[in-house]
Amino acid sequence: RRRAPGAVAPAGRVVLDSNAVDVTVPSPYGGGLVMIVQVRGVSGIAPEPSQGRWLAYTIDFQGDERYRLMISDLDATESDGTPLAKPQVLRGAVAEDIDSVLAWGGPIRGGAGQRGGGHYLYYATMDETGRPCRLWQKAVVSDGTGGTVESEDRLLYQEQDQRFRVGFQRNRAGTSLLVSLSSHNGTEWRRLPLGTEDEGESELQVVVERSPGLFSDLDEDALGEFHLLTNALPGGSTADRPVTQVNTELRYATGKPGKPWSWVLESTDGGSLEGGVLEYVHCFENGENGDGKTCAVLEGRDGETGQRALWVAFQGEDIKRVGAAGQVVCLDKDLWLANMEYRCDLGVRVSSSTLATLPTTRLVDLAEPNRKDQSAQEDEAAFVFETVFVPTSDGVDIPLSLVRPRGAPPTALVLYGYGSYGFVVDAAFDSDRLPLLARGVAFAIAHVRGGGERGASWHRAGSLTRKAKSVQDLLECARFLKAKRGYAKVSLEGRSAGGYLVGAALNEAEQGLLDGAVLEVPFVDPLGTLSDPSLPLTVNEWEEFGNPLESPPELEAIRDLSPASNVVAGKAYPPMLLRPAKNDARTGWWEAFKFAANVNSFGAPESGLGPVGGATVDLSLGGHFWSGGRTARANEKALSLAFHVSALGVPSDPLELGQSRSGELEPILEAEESASSLGDGLFEIGTGPTEVEVGSFLPGSEGGGDLAKLAELKTSVFSPHLTSVGSIYLQQRKYEDSLREARAVFVAKELGGDASKVIGGAQAEELILGSPRGDLVAWYVTSVVVEPELRGRGIGRQIMQVLLAAASGQGAVGAAYLHVESDNAAARALYRGVGFQEVNSDLAGTGNAEAVQGMKDGQPGEILMGMRL
Repeated sequence: RRRAPGAVAPAGRVVLDSNAVDVTVPSPYGGGLVMIVQVRGVSGIAPEPSQGRWLAYTIDFQGDERYRLMISDLDATESDGTPLAKPQVLRGAVAEDIDSVLAWGGPIRGGAGQRGGGHYLYYATMDETGRPCRLWQKAVVSDGTGGTVESEDRLLYQEQDQRFRVGFQRNRAGTSLLVSLSSHNGTEWRRLPLGTEDEGESELQVVVERSPGLFSDLDEDALGEFHLLTNALPGGSTADRPVTQVNTELRYATGKPGKPWSWVLESTDGGSLEGGVLEYVHCFENGENGDGKTCAVLEGRDGETGQRALWVAFQGEDIKRVGAAGQVVCLDKDLWLANMEYRCDLGVRVSSSTLATLPTTRLVDLAEPNRKDQSAQEDEAAFVFETVFVPTSDGVDIPLSLVRPRGAPPTALVLYGYGSYGFVVDAAFDSDRLPLLARGVAFAIAHVRGGGERGASWHRAGSLTRKAKSVQDLLECARFLKAKRGYAKVSLEGRSAGGYLVGAALNEAEQGLLDGAVLEVPFVDPLGTLSDPSLPLTVNEWEEFGNPLESPPELEAIRDLSPASNVVAGKAYPPMLLRPAKNDARTGWWEAFKFAANVNSFGAPESGLGPVGGATVDLSLGGHFWSGGRTARANEKALSLAFHVSALGVPSDPLELGQSRSGELEPILEAEESASSLGDGLFEIGTGPTEVEVGSFLPGSEGGGDLAKLAELKTSVFSPHLTSVGSIYLQQRKYEDSLREARAVFVAKELGGDASKVIGGAQAEELILGSPRGDLVAWYVTSVVVEPELRGRGIGRQIMQVLLAAASGQGAVGAAYLHVESDNAAARALYRGVGFQEVNSDLAGTGNAEAVQGMKDGQPGEILMGMRL
C-alpha cells in the first residue's frame, strides 16, 4: 500500500494486490487479439525510493522464471485530475523475458524528463537458457494519465561467458548501481554512478576484476567508500588486476575507488567472530548528527553450527555480534521497506528463530546490538531443538539440526538434505513441518559437505569429484539416527539439487536403512543433463558438479553417482514420491520420470505401506518454486507431508482436540479444515480461536445477499481451477441456487468484524430414511466451508455446533449424517469433536440399519459419519 499524500497512517490505497494481479498478453491465435492470464508469482517489487511516484514489479505467469516487467505511475490521474482508482501499467513500458530483480536510478536530467518527471530503471534480460546476461537502462516517463513517453532502452553490458550471470543492486545511499558478474568459481564487480547529470550516458566502472577462485561481496556507503568481503590475499587496490592467490574464506576490507584496500579484518579467528564465516556486507548511512561514522552489517555463519549470524562493524571500533549463538539470526528482509533510510541511528530489523521457536523480529540498536529487548517474548517450548554432530568414517563430524515434540518417544523422523553450491539450509522455524510434529514425527536437517555451513572448504569437500562425500554424510546421519537415537523409521527429503543427494543415497543405502523418500523438482539425471550444454544452467553447473564432456575424472564421478543411471537391479527400494514441475526452468521434468521408470522396472519395491511400484511421480503444472497461488502450494505441500506419514507408518490423524500425544503441543497446535464431501484434505494449523456469529436461513427466511456471498466463498474454495469470468459466474449461480433450495443454510461472520463479510458456512438437506422399523427423519450435511486464511481458528466447529442445535430443535429430526474423504484426517477429527462417529452398521440404536447402510456408498474414497440427535 502507498500512503496517500498528506494522509495519516493507516489511510492509503491498494496499488498492487499480488493475489489479484492479471496481465494482458498477446493471444496465441494472433490477429492482434489479447488474453488475460493468471499470474503465478509477483517478484521484484520496487517502488521508486526518492518520490514514490513509480511502482515497478515483475510477474511470472508460467512458473518458468521468465518474468515480465510492469510499471505503474501511482500519481496518474483522470482527465478531471482525480487519482486513478486502480493504477494502470504504463503503455510501452513492458519488457519480456527478464530476471526478477529491479533497481531504480536517479531522475532524468533534461529532455523528456522535464515533461514527465521521469526516472531511470535498471533490469536484466536472459538468453535462451534462462541466464541473466544483459543489463539495460530504461527511461521511465509518464504522460500523467497512465500512458507513457516511448524511449529506446540502453544496453549497458552483455556477459559473453556462459558461466557468468548478471546481478545488480542499488546501494542504500542511492548513489551507485553495483553490478555483480558471478559464477560458481568467481565474482567480478562493476559500478555505475546514479543521480548524476550524465547518468543516461555513463558506462560501468570496474571495481573488482574476475579471477578464478576469487569470490567477493561489495557495498558502498553514503561517503563513497567501498566495503568489501573477499577471499583475496591482503594487498592491491580497488579496480586491481586479477589476483593469483586467494584465502579460503572471505575477509573484510574498505577503500575508496582506485585507492589501496584497508583491511579491517584479515582473519575471522578469535574476537566476536570466533571462526565465523562471512558472506555479505550491507552499509548503513551515518545518522542525522553527521558524525561521519560509517557502519556495516556483516552477514555470515556461526563458526560451529553453520547457522546464519550477524555482526556490526562501526568504523574504528571492535566488531560486535548480534544475538546469541545457537539461533538463526538474519536481517528481516521482508521488512526492509520499513528501513528505507538505512541509518545507523535508526537501527535495523533482525529476525531470529530456531527449528523449535517461532520467529521473533526486533529493532536492533546498531551501537548496542545485544541490549535486551524487553518487548520480546519467549515461546512456550512445545518442541525440543538440538544440534548434534555425527561422526563419519573419515573423521569429520557432520552438524545435524533436529526438532521433535517434547516428551514424544523417538519413533519416526524425516531427514532433509541439500549439500550443493555452498548453500546453507537454515535451522529456522517453518510452519510446514507442524503437521509432522503434530503426529509425533521428528524433523532433522543434515548439513552435509557440499553446503556452506562451514565456509568455502566445506563446500569444496562435497563438490565436483568429491560429491560422493555428501551422499556418505547423509547416510551416516540416517544410520546415527537409527542406531544412536532410536528412531525406528527414517524418510528422506530433498529438493532440486537435493534430489541428486537423496537419489544417490537411495541407490547406495543398505537394505532397511531408509523407509521412504520425497524428492521435489529433483535433479536425478546429472549424467544426461550435464552432457547437454543447450539445457538451462548446464554450463553454469559444470563448476559445481563437473563437466562430463571435457574432464574424464569428473565424467567418472558423475557416472558413478547419477541416480537415474545407478538403480540397483533387484534391490528393494522404499516407497518414494517424485514431484517434478512442467515449467521448471532449472531441472527437467523428464528426469524424475526416468529415475522412477528405472526404479519400477529394475528394482524390487518393498511391500507394505506406500504406493505400489516403489516410485510414484506427481507432475506439477507450476515451476521450480511451486505452483501459483497459496492454495495450490498448500495442496502440493500437503501431498508430500501425507506421503511421509504413510511411508513412516505413523497414525494419519492429528492430535485429538484437547489432547496431545506428547502432552505439550496443545497450546500451539489445533487442526481444522474445510470439511465436506468436496474437502481438499489440507493440513491447516491455526493461530487462535475466532469468535463468530452464525446466522441460520430456513425455508422462507430472508438473506439473499448473504447466500450470494456464501456462494462466492464456496466457488473460490471448491472451484479454484476456474479462471475465466464467465465460468466463475456460472459456478457462483449454481451454488447460490443450491443454497436457496436447501433445507437449512448457516452463514458465519466474525463477531465484531466486518458485518458484510461472510467467512464460512454450511448447508444441509432433509432426508426421510424408510425401513421396516419406520421412517427416520435426518439432516444430511452437504458442505462446510471456511475462508482459507481463517482456518484453524475454530470457525468450522462453531458452525457445526449451531447446525446441530438447529437440527435438534426441529423435533422430528433424529439424526445427522455427512460424507468425508477417507484421507481427510483433520475433517474426521473436527466432526468427532462435535459428536459424529464413523458409520459401520446401525447408528447408535436408531433402528434404521438398512436405510443407513444404503447411504454408505458415497463417492469413491469417502466414508459416512453420523450422530444421533
